[in-house]
Amino acid sequence: MLNLILIPIITIILISILAFIVFVIALSNLKNKKRSKIKQKKAKTILISEMDLTYDSKKSTIKETFSFLKLKNKLKAISKDEKIERIIIDLDNFSFSFTEFEEVEEIFKTLRETKEVISIGSIFTKEMYLTALLTSKIYKLNTKNSYLMINGYNKVLPYYKKLLDKIGINVKILNVGDYKSYGENYKLESMSDNLKESIKNLSDQKLNFFIDKVKEYRGIDIRNDLVEGNLFLKDNFENLIDKSVNKYEFIEKDENLMDILDYEVKLNRKTKKFIKKTKDYIAVITLDGTISENELSFDKVYDKVSRISDDENLKGVILEINSPGGSAYESSLITTMLRKELKGLPIFVSMKDVCASGGYFIASSATKIFANKNTLTGSIGVVSMYPNFSELAKKVGVNFDGVKNGETTEYLDLTQDLSEKTENILLNEIKEIYKEFKLNVMRSRIMTDQRLEKIAGGRVFTGVEAFENGLVDRIGSLEDAVNEMKKYLKLDKVKLIQISEETDFKDDIKNKISNLVIDTKLLNTPLTLYVDML
Repeated sequence: MLNLILIPIITIILISILAFIVFVIALSNLKNKKRSKIKQKKAKTILISEMDLTYDSKKSTIKETFSFLKLKNKLKAISKDEKIERIIIDLDNFSFSFTEFEEVEEIFKTLRETKEVISIGSIFTKEMYLTALLTSKIYKLNTKNSYLMINGYNKVLPYYKKLLDKIGINVKILNVGDYKSYGENYKLESMSDNLKESIKNLSDQKLNFFIDKVKEYRGIDIRNDLVEGNLFLKDNFENLIDKSVNKYEFIEKDENLMDILDYEVKLNRKTKKFIKKTKDYIAVITLDGTISENELSFDKVYDKVSRISDDENLKGVILEINSPGGSAYESSLITTMLRKELKGLPIFVSMKDVCASGGYFIASSATKIFANKNTLTGSIGVVSMYPNFSELAKKVGVNFDGVKNGETTEYLDLTQDLSEKTENILLNEIKEIYKEFKLNVMRSRIMTDQRLEKIAGGRVFTGVEAFENGLVDRIGSLEDAVNEMKKYLKLDKVKLIQISEETDFKDDIKNKISNLVIDTKLLNTPLTLYVDML
């Protein structure tokens, strides 16, 4: 009788979830439809506004994402398009990250030589104002609700130890590396000195980068005003804002305005001839996200690599990596596969916002590594989390009972404490993974164990620091990596092709569902390489 009641209820719930997912996909599809009212030949103004910008390029029966590389290619084309007179960045709906700023900075310098480049916003945070610095003029809205919101940093994390103790959840953290801080907020009552040191160092460098860029572009040193809070909720400030405007009058009434998403790159005859005649190419493969079976997995990376690995026209590969790490098992599988499938080919790495821990494990085997100044990288260490809910079960009146045969059988049972023997085995396994990680780096970066240990142990660095200590080869963008590879290959004429992730409707539904589910394998496996986004 109970089954007869539950089955239709469960069916209705599942259908509702599926319908919701389809609705979300359809809604995002509508967003990607043509936004501009005019044809490109009549366009004089390009608007950079709301978009789902990703590093990776994904193609499916449902939608096609707008990759960062595609955006850069459009901006380069616009810089050569004589019909386009003006570019507007709508800061209320779009801004670049610090690392993205570095990647497009030179492109915008070229744009400003022949175009009027303007940014408009109502609120200016550090990231928004940094984006505004790319433009010739910075306008705020003509209202009292438009202001600067630029201040220092305040990095605070919640620590759950007392709460978990009260409700009966114990989290055991096994790690190698004093600076490997992932999960410490479940084990400690307050932030460790090592984590405070890391956050302060990285945040100071980021803040200094911002202050230096403001001085470079606007000719004003804002350090004292920023620290003293004088740029917080400030509706105007000399030399930082050029004027106040009516956004509706400025954007909505522009009859010659076209959204950059609708702008199509027109190839001239010379370029078309080059593409047709030139067979050799460099492939860009993007690795974006947490390394796990559900997100940035071996299968997804292999799918991209296998489509090109046997192509005789492939001359080199550039890995764009934007990952804080994840499963060491998946990281190791990906690294081994890349070495095997791309054997004999140069592999360069272009680091994005973060390329740390498992991400750096993959990157470290590359022929050459490029990082931006604000890239977070390093975090060479291993950490594992083991939650135990046995005390919570007792408090709510649940008793787990049964039989077992042999030792270490409590592993992955979240209702039992790890025995001393199991814990020692796991700790030894983690140490072995750490040794493998370091050995991989030592071989690739030509370092002694003594030298590497000084910069390992979970320490996180900016791109600048990583260049200084030998973890990366050069500070530079994807374009710098491409130009360097051309020199390495001694090829002047070579195409650049981004290998897209190809999915179908079923994959999109599966991905939407997996995004709603916590990947518990990152919580109960000893094979975890991870760094928090600081």
